Amino acid sequence: MQVNEEQCNTDNSDLDNTVFDAIKSINSNKLISECDRFLNLLNTQYNKCDANSREVHFIGTVNESVEEKIAKVLPFTNYTSGSLVGEMVVLFKNPLFVSVIRTSKIQNERKMGDAIRLISHAGIDKKVSGNPKSFHLTGEQAYSSFEVYSVIFGFILPKSIYFRFAIYLNFRELFEDRELLESLADSRERLKNTALEYKNIAGNSIRITSEGIKARATA
Repeated sequence: MQVNEEQCNTDNSDLDNTVFDAIKSINSNKLISECDRFLNLLNTQYNKCDANSREVHFIGTVNESVEEKIAKVLPFTNYTSGSLVGEMVVLFKNPLFVSVIRTSKIQNERKMGDAIRLISHAGIDKKVSGNPKSFHLTGEQAYSSFEVYSVIFGFILPKSIYFRFAIYLNFRELFEDRELLESLADSRERLKNTALEYKNIAGNSIRITSEGIKARATA
């Protein structure tokens, strides 16, 4: 009986060491490094545009005098010129993937705008971006940050706020940069392989642990 207990303890110890070695082989720094590399490549392609940027086709209040200008963009969107009369609108020359829109409150306006209506592609349901995050840096005017993370043609602002800038990604320019696309594809493949490696290690650890629990239960 003593021999069996010693053998069982030895088996348990070997099992614990096997599981520990499998878990120890997971180097999270490698996965973090591959994630950072991929995100850094992508983040370098984001740009900032304000009211004076070449990406902006129109910014202002929609009325009859500007209908001809906005008609170059609106037919491809889920808004008509008639539905925008009297609205404060920002339109891009081409659809852009916008991550964030930042605005500030217009002085003497009581209410801070709580939602931006997004102008998307025709056929897409109308959407809004609300619940902005507010920031107030020392010595600067407070501003709000609206999260979008969508491809849009522009947006409609509440009358109590004005447009400061947007962070965007131009897919057309991105797809024309062959060297960058190759780098992104390579980084994505390395990230996928690293994640798969960790998945296999974790799965092996779970299998070993499960087998060990069953072995102990029947010992």
